[in-house]
Amino acid sequence: MTPRTLISAAAGGIILMGCAYPWPSITSSAECTVQHCEVAISANQHDMPSFGCFVDRADPYTLVVRHARPVSVTFRLDAGSAQNGYAFASNGIVFDDPTGWTCPQIPANAKLAVCTNAAGPGNHKYTVNLVKGSAPCEPHDPFVVNQ
Repeated sequence: MTPRTLISAAAGGIILMGCAYPWPSITSSAECTVQHCEVAISANQHDMPSFGCFVDRADPYTLVVRHARPVSVTFRLDAGSAQNGYAFASNGIVFDDPTGWTCPQIPANAKLAVCTNAAGPGNHKYTVNLVKGSAPCEPHDPFVVNQ
């Protein structure tokens, strides 16, 4: 084999190995077995600042509630996001089906939101809405699963 062919074959193999690598999951799950549960929220800026910001993640992505309801759920911005000027929008936490959920309107520049979960069993998808200054960030849609 010529050196050029060998290098091309090696480069192709490396590229294919990269495609086959099992990237870690960005979703997480945690159980809540107490009266008060917490979800950490983080935000980030897009690589191109003109694209704005986005809600990076909710940790856990799926909160599994195994406690008798009502349960209090606190959604808290992580320290880095709070220091970088992110805050909850006035509609910071919005459940697709609000039946059994109480999430009061959030004051300006709030770094946490508290909702009361009195909802029935099942999957409860919600949207996290953040702002940086007055600019809204792209939302994120995690779940609470009541059992």
